[in-house]
Amino acid sequence: MLLKDQMKNFPFSNSERIIVDYILDRQNEIKDYSTKMVADETYTSPSTLIRIAKKLGFSGWNDFKNAYLNEIDYLNKHFQDIDPNYPFTNQDTIMNIASKIANLHAESSKDTLSLMQHDTLQKAVQILRRSKEVRVFAISNLNFIGEEFVFKLNRIKKKQLFQLYKISCFVMLQ
Repeated sequence: MLLKDQMKNFPFSNSERIIVDYILDRQNEIKDYSTKMVADETYTSPSTLIRIAKKLGFSGWNDFKNAYLNEIDYLNKHFQDIDPNYPFTNQDTIMNIASKIANLHAESSKDTLSLMQHDTLQKAVQILRRSKEVRVFAISNLNFIGEEFVFKLNRIKKKQLFQLYKISCFVMLQ
């Protein structure tokens, strides 16, 4: 779950909620803010900001602030047109929904490509080439993805074994 969604949904106290709403409203503006600056702006105490950060799983304000700013930057660069959590509404037409889903897939593909690194991808290819057999194990809703991967392995004549499980999902190369 996105950090901003966690912040919206977490059951904070009233003073914590004031700070969280302030942060959500200001977004990138908090880049240079200290705990004291935010506390002064929201008429709260600096320790409340640290409590918020810890409740969200961070070691402190700077750790939280960096993660939040990185998320804002990431979302601004990759998902500008569509909210990936709610890509359409019940007010949208069928064609509008289809268009939004297609755009979301395109943005997701571009996002995935931007996260890839040549050397890491090359290493994965080498491991796959050297393997004698690829064993694919999948669970419930991941079965389709496992089957699709096995289909692609068959197309490149790679020996594979595919098993469906209800408990876990992993790939083993031999």
